[in-house]
Amino acid sequence: MSKMNSAEKIQEQSSKLFEELKTKSRVLITDKEYNDGEDSIYEMPRIYTVTKHSFYVEYVILEIQQGGTLKCGGLGEDYGELMTTDIGELTTDGACVLFSCLLEASP
Repeated sequence: MSKMNSAEKIQEQSSKLFEELKTKSRVLITDKEYNDGEDSIYEMPRIYTVTKHSFYVEYVILEIQQGGTLKCGGLGEDYGELMTTDIGELTTDGACVLFSCLLEASP
């Protein structure tokens, strides 16, 4: 059996992280907190999308639902725009931030 290199180890751990995130369900920011523009929304994990015109749109993750669906709310010019996406759209770093946030919010 060959020894795993660092990249292979990171990829294996990343896959485990994403699988564990798919089992989680938690509201990180309520609709009221988001709609009221609470300061806490700017401390939450974020996701980015790119429009067909190459504009980056920043979203705060409001909720993770079991199965890996993320409910997100737009920031900046896109404030108030809601979208859902799959955790597969997160980078490994983004998944780590989300997981840490879930641990901090645990009772």
